Formats: sequence, C-alpha cells, structure tokens
Amino acid sequence: MIKLKYYIERCYPYGTAFIITMMLFCNKICFVDSEHLSTALDACNTVVALIVGFLGAILPVVLGMKNESKMVSYLFECDENKLFLKYIKETLLIGVVDLFVTICLYFVSDIKNRDLAAYGFYIWSFMGISFLLLTYRSLKNMLDIIFMSDNQMINDRYYKSQEQKEEEKQIEEKFG
Repeated sequence: MIKLKYYIERCYPYGTAFIITMMLFCNKICFVDSEHLSTALDACNTVVALIVGFLGAILPVVLGMKNESKMVSYLFECDENKLFLKYIKETLLIGVVDLFVTICLYFVSDIKNRDLAAYGFYIWSFMGISFLLLTYRSLKNMLDIIFMSDNQMINDRYYKSQEQKEEEKQIEEKFG
C-alpha cells in the first residue's frame, strides 16, 4: 500500500498532464492560430513568476521552522530520501522549462511548419499542467508542515515504522 501511495504521489502530476494533453491532441484542439494565444502566454508567464516567487518566499519560513520546532526538525530528519527537496527542485525546474517553452511560443507566427507549431502548443500544455500539479503537491506538503499539529504529525505518515522506512528506501534506490 505504501508503494502504491509513493508511486501515485511521484507520478500523478505527469500522468494527469499527459492524459489531458493526449485528449487535446486526439481531439485536435490546438490554439496556435488563436488571436488570444499571446494573452494566454502572458498569463502563463505571470503565473509561473508568481508561483516561483511564492515558493521562494515560503521556503525560508519552512526552513526556519526546522530550527525552531522539534517536530519539524524531526520531520526533516525522517525525510532520508530528501523527497521534500526533490519536490521543490522538480517544481522549480518544470517552471523554468515551462517559461522557456512559453517564450518560444511567442515566436509561433514565425514558424512556417504549422505541425511543428502545434507540437509546441502540446508541449506547452503538458508543461503548464505539470507545473500547476507539481506546485499543488509542493505547496500541499509545505502547508502540511506549517499547519500540522504535533498530534497529527505523530499519527500521520511522517512517523513511520522501521519496516516502512526500509520499504521506502528500497523504492528510492530502485527508482531514484
């Protein structure tokens, strides 16, 4: 059961984004030639910038709690696989890649091959959806850490049996 939860938590942002992007592709929904594409690209840039800025602002709060709260400190000690750090890095990396793809789409009118432009739109869709879901996952974990009471932490997944820790370590070693 723990393995299934682990895989779902690690993969759902990409799996969901892939399914939605494939639905767009199969239904030939592509807004490359839309007059509103530039507005959507502007909105995407703004959202990515705000989220990356928010992550940058809230991360010191969480790390500050690491030194002040025994429970949060213990939580970080239990995070032997550094999942919290991996989630933040993954979110920031996908955000930067999404920003790059968005900037490239500003030049879509210069691309002569419309199929190539359409593929750019689908890549942008995948990256944008992935980024939003990764952001949700990262913020959910941060907010859980900030607002979780000591009793909840004791009863929650952060306090694991030795068997659970070994199982997760094997999973992490296997799939990185």
